[in-house]
Amino acid sequence: MSSSSDAESAGRVPQARFPGVKYFLLLWLLFIAICFGLGYPTLQRYDPRKTEGLSDTHKYYATTAGADFSVYIFKDLFRGRVLVPYVARPFYWFAQKYLPRWNPGFFGLLMANALFCATTACLIVSIGSRLVDLSIALFGATLYLLSFAIPNLQLAGMIESGEACFMIALTWSLLTGK
Repeated sequence: MSSSSDAESAGRVPQARFPGVKYFLLLWLLFIAICFGLGYPTLQRYDPRKTEGLSDTHKYYATTAGADFSVYIFKDLFRGRVLVPYVARPFYWFAQKYLPRWNPGFFGLLMANALFCATTACLIVSIGSRLVDLSIALFGATLYLLSFAIPNLQLAGMIESGEACFMIALTWSLLTGK
């Protein structure tokens, strides 16, 4: 008799086997590549600062590029929403030096947002594989990444990817008890 049938006969639900850390690291890198592809148009095809629905993008761009931090920017606009622009700064410096064809500010914002979106998608897979099945969890992460908001808002120079990552991390920690 196997241990799973012993657990079932005792009235306990058997623990599902979850993919290892190597699997999730590989999945995270794949999701970063997908996010980079979804956000690529911000690098050469259009300027999100001039898009009507993305009115705050120029402020996040200025923070990423290290513009003068006046009282106006911090007190009236951000109110603590500086995580993504500060994560984007090292990528901005890298792009300034090594990627002259791309806009360094939007490259930095794209990479920071891709990191947060990929982490969110991996956490969705982790939650889904715990609750349902790995294939359904991967489908849920795919639906998340291909929704309208991801390429058009989160990867287009906005900062909501950090907030989405925090919310799903909170959900994951409540479900796992960690």
